[in-house]
Amino acid sequence: MSRPAPQALLITSSRIGDAVLFSGVIDALMRETPGVEITVACGPISAPLFRGFEAVKHVWIMRPDSRGGRWWNLWRKAWPVPWDSVVDLRGSAFAWTVRARRRRIHNPRQTVGLHRVEALGRVLGVSPPPAPRIPSDAAARAAAQAVLGRPGPWLALAPVAASADKTWPAERWAELAQRLLARPELAGWSVAVIAGPGERAGAEPTLAAAGTRGVDAIDRLDVLGAAALLEQASLFIGNDSGMAHLSAAVGAPTLALFGP
Repeated sequence: MSRPAPQALLITSSRIGDAVLFSGVIDALMRETPGVEITVACGPISAPLFRGFEAVKHVWIMRPDSRGGRWWNLWRKAWPVPWDSVVDLRGSAFAWTVRARRRRIHNPRQTVGLHRVEALGRVLGVSPPPAPRIPSDAAARAAAQAVLGRPGPWLALAPVAASADKTWPAERWAELAQRLLARPELAGWSVAVIAGPGERAGAEPTLAAAGTRGVDAIDRLDVLGAAALLEQASLFIGNDSGMAHLSAAVGAPTLALFGP
């Protein structure tokens, strides 16, 4: 009779950017424990990121609440499982409430000044730290192709970030789109303008500036569909945002703008 597969629980960020930067933990766990089956606990927005990982068997969604109910719901699911490993990147005490052979918990006070990827390496005790990687799946690739609707080459622009201090002004994004499309080297290129829920107003000027060469990818894909779209980009330009981290994680040539 075969032994059951070792089980690992990964509690990761609900924010897209941090969830992407921490995604290398999955490959690290697979190398550390061949045959491991991974359960990811995260927020609803970042949950689709993990569909393409063969080792991820379950994604448990932690919905925001004001009374701690998400942790109670997570504990009810996690307690019956004898975990080989629990990795908590939220820095909570949750790992100590479940049965686990090994616990690794990110303490932000111990990684001050480190990049998120470097902090992950510190938590796991590995060097070099595991690089972010987000594989897409067939459904995400089909959704991305339906949005693009035509062959490339593609320039992907993500003109909106989560906070104003990380967002380049909309009029500069519009001017950038016009200038790039006027360059002879980009003749025949199309522009995919990508943004998430609630970001249309900030992205519309860039889409309008692209004219008939622009494709509207604003709030039309979940985050893994966005990853599949970015896989097809010959160049990505974006703010310091989750989309920029996602672009780098899928291997697209990426230029991220830092500062207002």
